[in-house]
Amino acid sequence: MYGSRARGDAGQDSDLDLVALVDENSPALEKQHDEIAYNLLWDHDFKPIISLKVFSEERFSRAAAKVYSYYRTIEREGITV
Repeated sequence: MYGSRARGDAGQDSDLDLVALVDENSPALEKQHDEIAYNLLWDHDFKPIISLKVFSEERFSRAAAKVYSYYRTIEREGITV
């Protein structure tokens, strides 16, 4: 978990930002993740309650090695749940 809820400064309309690290990510898995996210939004009148990003561990590690990146923010703010 990362973002405003992890930092403790979430507002009433803040979504829950989640990252899932998997051994491998494939187009088929990405499609499943997108469908799950869409169904969650559909069930909640398209209010962004959960933002789920799925990355392979390798891709995440490679991207987090860059100095200014979204991935570094996740590493810095993230809480394992």
